[in-house]
Amino acid sequence: MEYPKSFQVLNQQKVNYLICGVVPVNIYDIPRMTADIDIVLNFKEKNIVNFEKALEISMFQKSIRVALKTFVSKEERQKAISEKNLIAYSDFNSKAEYVNLDVLLDVPIDFEELWRNKSMKEIKNISVNLASVEKLIDLKKYANRLQDQKDALLLSRLLK
Repeated sequence: MEYPKSFQVLNQQKVNYLICGVVPVNIYDIPRMTADIDIVLNFKEKNIVNFEKALEISMFQKSIRVALKTFVSKEERQKAISEKNLIAYSDFNSKAEYVNLDVLLDVPIDFEELWRNKSMKEIKNISVNLASVEKLIDLKKYANRLQDQKDALLLSRLLK
């Protein structure tokens, strides 16, 4: 498991991030396989600068030739989504080629709302920020792929 070190670097660089996707599904004790780490970022410019520094330290490289800071503007994110169907900005780890870090661009919930409702967990003595179970369900329903629908159903059982 390579990714806890990446979260440690994100924390050290003071990045406001939330893990969503399959990783928190696993952390919430629902087994599922993935090589991708999906995150949501606060798109304020300082946060993006900190995030890019963390990627450099963690030896992640961008998969496309567009700087992430291009997407600080919500309008630019919407344009990339509508014109290029770019729903995530991907980086890959040059040391562990099977690990992708995907920054979600198409998120139906404002970052500040997700942040207010976040869950904190420890992974190998590293504190990580997770989308709450409730908000993760909302994100899964929004993605609406078959596996996301199954994940949302399983996650909803945790709320009972």
